[in-house]
Order: sequence, then structure tokens, then C-alpha cells
Amino acid sequence: MGDGLNATPLYHLKTIVSIMKHKLIIIFALALIIFGCEDEITQPDELSNKNLLHRQYPEATKNSYIEYFYDSSFKVVKRENFGDGKLEAKIEYFYNDKNNIIKETTYHTYFGGPEYSYFLHEYDQKNFIVKTLAYLFMGTDTYDFRSTTTYEYDTNNRIVVESIYNTEGTKTKYLELFYDSVGNVIETNFYQGGKLSFNDKYKYDNKNNPLQFLTKSVDVYNLSPNNIVEHSQINYMMIGADYARKYSYEYNGSNFPISCTSGSQKVIFEYY
Repeated sequence: MGDGLNATPLYHLKTIVSIMKHKLIIIFALALIIFGCEDEITQPDELSNKNLLHRQYPEATKNSYIEYFYDSSFKVVKRENFGDGKLEAKIEYFYNDKNNIIKETTYHTYFGGPEYSYFLHEYDQKNFIVKTLAYLFMGTDTYDFRSTTTYEYDTNNRIVVESIYNTEGTKTKYLELFYDSVGNVIETNFYQGGKLSFNDKYKYDNKNNPLQFLTKSVDVYNLSPNNIVEHSQINYMMIGADYARKYSYEYNGSNFPISCTSGSQKVIFEYY
């Protein structure tokens, strides 16, 4: 991606089969139009002043950015990632009549050629996500089932364990999540093969996070109501790879961030 795109915690990019410390689901794929998006909108007047995130991009260049699209009910229906003016990834979201995302179709070119997949989400009677099934495009309109992800909740209905299973039903990875009193994820432990791989800790401001509950992604950016100001990581897989970062923000009148700075990198946030 372009300059500074990974410099801020809000600019979280989904990639294929990577061992992400904040997310266990594997993501790739292009849209299969099996369920229809309703009334996709890009710049409608009715979205104005809703503080719906529109674009994120480095201050140094507008050619590399993430753009979000919504329907007439203000639900996100598509996200596109551009690098140097070229489309690098696209995710489309499809809903049921309870406004739950039941399918994601994804496409990306991060590893050279295009990669495609889709994800099916299942919910319980309380509309909590309980399972995700991942399918990878294998060619000639054929998709192979690749993994199952399950979610465990605490008594406050917060996801505390996310586990991924291979096609044989063996748990291969899992993520533990810990929260503060307002629901921010303050610590995660990521395990592979039963061994702790990453420990991440976070501190937050008290302002609004525009990514909270935007999709069904289980990560600190989507779950936490506030914005990360400090992030530290212990990497148990690689000696000398530990790090710590700090972030500062500027906000609009509704207390949503309009910029995030880390070191020399600054990312801008635009809203509808």
C-alpha cells in the first residue's frame, strides 16, 4: 500500500491467510452477487452529518486510500482499498432481514495475482455472531471450504475467545480478548498450535471510534468504542520484534477523529 497506510491503528487492512494478531479470519475474495446490495449510495445528501466514515488516506497522498459505501439504511455495503490509484482489495457485505451481515465476498491482489473468497456468518437467537465459514476460490467457479471460526462470549455479551478450526475440525489458532469497563479491548493473546505467539496491549482516548461495529470483524478496531492512543506488542515468535507505538488525534465537533498521527505519519479521515 501507499505511504503511511499502516501507520495508524484505524487503517487496518485485511489480508489472506496472514497470522494477524487482532483477527483470526482469513480474508481474500471478490463479490459473488448471490445476495443483492440494496440502494448502494456514494455521496447522498441523506448520509451527511451522520459521521459515517467515507475515506481514510495518508496526508502525503490521496492515491492510496480506503473508501466505504453505504445503503439507504446507513449500513456499510462495500469497502474498497486503493494503492497508488489502483484497486487492491474489495469487500462487499450482504445482510439478512435482521440487519446482520450474513455474507462477505472479498477480492485482493496483495500477493500478485487476484485472490477470491467468501465468508458466511451464523447468528444465535439473540443476533450474536457464533460461527463463520470461510471458502477459498480454487478456479472454474469452484470454492473450497477452508476453515470454521467460532466465538465465545462473557456475561456482558462481549467476545472473549475467537477460535479457528481447519477442515478436519482441529483448533489451530485462537485469540483471547480482555476489556475495560467501557468495552475497549485492552489486551489480546494470540495462540498458534497451542503456543502464545503475540501479546498486545492497548490504551484509548475517550472519543468516538468510527469503525466500531461497522462490520462483523472481530478485532480491536471494530469492537472498541474509543480510539487507540498506545499499542505495545510482545512477539514470542521472533526475538527483537517487540514494539510500542503512540497515536494522537484531531477531532470534529462530534468527537470523531479527522486525523491520526504516529511518528511522522499522518492519516486523514473523511466523513459523509
